Amino acid sequence: MGARKTLITYDNVVEFLKNRLTQSPCGNDHDFMHLLEEGSVTFKVSMDLLLKKGFRKAYRQIVEGL
Repeated sequence: MGARKTLITYDNVVEFLKNRLTQSPCGNDHDFMHLLEEGSVTFKVSMDLLLKKGFRKAYRQIVEGL
C-alpha cells in the first residue's frame, strides 16, 4: 500500500500564513515568493499546487487586508 498524501485545504494554507506572519520578519521573510517556497517545503508539495489551493488569495487576505 502506498503512502497516503495529506490533503491540503485553504484553511491549512491560511493557518500556515498566519503562523508564519506573526513571527518577526528577517529580510524578505514576509515576501510572497519566499513564503510560497517555504510553504512548498513545509507541505511537501509543488508551488503550483499551493497556488491552486488558494495561497495567493490567503496571502492577500492576510497581508494586504483584502
